[in-house]
Amino acid sequence: MKKISLILTMLLAIVFFANGQSVGKIELKESGFGQKKMAKAPKRIYISEFSVSYQMAYSQTSIARGGREIGGGYRGDAKASLSVAIPGIDPSELQKITDEVYQNYIKQLISEGFEIIKADEAGKTDIFSGWERMHGGSISQAQFPGYIATSPTGFDYYVRRITKKGRAKNGVFEYANKLSRQLDGAIIAKVNLTIPFVEQAEGKGSKALRKTFGGVAKVVVRPNFSLSPMESVQISKTGSATAITQSSYIYFASLKNQASVKYDLKKEVKIDGVFENKKYKAVESADQDIWGTQAGHLRVFNFSDREVEMTQPIPCDPEKYLNGAKTVVSQFVQSSLDKFLTVAKGK
Repeated sequence: MKKISLILTMLLAIVFFANGQSVGKIELKESGFGQKKMAKAPKRIYISEFSVSYQMAYSQTSIARGGREIGGGYRGDAKASLSVAIPGIDPSELQKITDEVYQNYIKQLISEGFEIIKADEAGKTDIFSGWERMHGGSISQAQFPGYIATSPTGFDYYVRRITKKGRAKNGVFEYANKLSRQLDGAIIAKVNLTIPFVEQAEGKGSKALRKTFGGVAKVVVRPNFSLSPMESVQISKTGSATAITQSSYIYFASLKNQASVKYDLKKEVKIDGVFENKKYKAVESADQDIWGTQAGHLRVFNFSDREVEMTQPIPCDPEKYLNGAKTVVSQFVQSSLDKFLTVAKGK
């Protein structure tokens, strides 16, 4: 099986370079405890999460507050907003990637002798009492604003609750130990991947000047299509959520027989040759009245607030986008699974 996986990875790489694309190397860092005890776990596994989040849009706003100037005069507020999005990507094609990678994932687990625990059995545990059963295959745009979140078709899972905005809330992964124990020591798996397409790109010098002199609102982004270790996503005016790329496995039969192992990316995995290397900007300068106008005993300052909103598509070749996304998703899931299977065999 490892030889087949290696051949598939090599073939994907050959296709990519032939099309002028290149994908960075997947490098994983392992953490956990009691990894050698994972070999004692029953060959039964419950997959509590399996999701891939693809960023399709991004918005950011910069505000330069006005007021009285240190050197004299007054200045208004300046506000610059930039929204960018990818046109031409069919969400159903992203769903197909998630479905295919998931099917390969469970097929390999089964070929290694693992039994996949179904949602029906897991739902009978005390842990999931009162939780909501979800059905994969439906694309969610509420989990992370600007992202399309996909779970495999035919994959049922449980969430603690659904917020009014449609976000699934599970809290932290503290329930895994209890769930493993209630499933007679079964391994609890969780797989999540995050694929952004842009990053902030304002230079340090520009930021320093704006901070020193003020009066300019500025947003600068550029394409950075990659598999990311972690992304902070704004979900409200004051709150944010973290989208991660991680594969984890937890086993808990007793205090003496327990183990945990997780695999994170050491660094982002870039997917080149998909987007043009170009910066996108929204800039607004504040209105300023340094001298004012004398009106009797008073000096009157006239200034106004200024605002600019920019909306821009960031075009790409859809075929190259989908090929790149499929490659990084497949490679991460395969690499982390291979490492887990090695641990599960006590090696």
